[in-house]
Amino acid sequence: MRFIVTLCAAAAIGLSLGAIASEAEAKERSCTGELSIFVGPNQLLIRRFSATAFDPGANGARRKARDRLFACVRAHAAQPRRTPPECSLVVKYGQFDLYETSRRAVCSTLGVGHYQHSAVHLRSFGDKGCGPRRKKEMSEVVRTFPITCNRGDPY
Repeated sequence: MRFIVTLCAAAAIGLSLGAIASEAEAKERSCTGELSIFVGPNQLLIRRFSATAFDPGANGARRKARDRLFACVRAHAAQPRRTPPECSLVVKYGQFDLYETSRRAVCSTLGVGHYQHSAVHLRSFGDKGCGPRRKKEMSEVVRTFPITCNRGDPY
């Protein structure tokens, strides 16, 4: 009986050490995100931020980080007036109105006019895994806004 108890205790300790070793082996990696708005040939940087994640594989960790960036920005593009909870794991993203921030960037740079196809664009970059498969970069237009800049608007 004592042998069985000792054997069970040894197995439990072995499993615990295996779990600790697995967690210790998980790698933390990150990807950087840039949110820009394109109006014709003009690219206006709105914000730069990053996300990190853990995974046993370095590329897997970067893929998870990249997915956090895209989940955040896609959710924000769907509801541009408020920053969604998906962005809570994204560093230096902050709380902001995506439409108003885009409008200010366009109007302060390009001036009075109507810009029908202002494209909000996310680019994720870093090492392998920050893009699709083993690529280092990925980008996507997440939303387009018509933006009108009037004379006298505060920019």
